[in-house]
Amino acid sequence: MAAKRAERVAVITGGAPGIGAATARLFAAEGARIALVALDEPCSTKPRAAYIASKGAIVSLPRIDSSFTTGCLLFIDGGWTAM
Repeated sequence: MAAKRAERVAVITGGAPGIGAATARLFAAEGARIALVALDEPCSTKPRAAYIASKGAIVSLPRIDSSFTTGCLLFIDGGWTAM
């Protein structure tokens, strides 16, 4: 099943708690690279990212505000900074 989403990137907003974290784990298990988009401080998202990465997924932690168009455009254009 790991190859199902190979070469894909799952962009998950609100990826630190609950449903976002579960979704990230699911996509990672299917081979996707994960971008956990969050406004939270790194202390809330880094443990989730570390867990997902320990399962073999490539995880990035863009810190953007996805509730605004400019934040989304920065993410798409690569103008975000990783935590």
